[in-house]
Amino acid sequence: MADATVTGFAAPSVAIAKGVLQTQWTSYAGVTTSIPLSAPHLPDKTISAHGTWGSATLVVQGSDDGTNYFTLNDSRGEGNAISLTADNIVTILENPRYIQVKTTGGTGTSLTVTITAQSGQR
Repeated sequence: MADATVTGFAAPSVAIAKGVLQTQWTSYAGVTTSIPLSAPHLPDKTISAHGTWGSATLVVQGSDDGTNYFTLNDSRGEGNAISLTADNIVTILENPRYIQVKTTGGTGTSLTVTITAQSGQR
């Protein structure tokens, strides 16, 4: 199955505390790429994903120019790419200008993906 970019697939962002922003994509299904989140001023980011995976893989990608995206790593360091196939929560190591999530493969996929971002100061 070819990858597809879904236009108009924006996620609402909500300030849940001083210096903390939460962005959530719900009913994230099929082979899709989200509209990117831009929050470089909030460098500490955690991503969680849960739901029905249907053998899909979810990757977290970052870009500094909004065009060229690369898979990001979890907090264990470079070489630990964020590539999820089951419910999980991980801390993102890098802090690019844009972050998007992308699913590939799978059928019957229905995920909720949440990024919680915070500043170092609250």
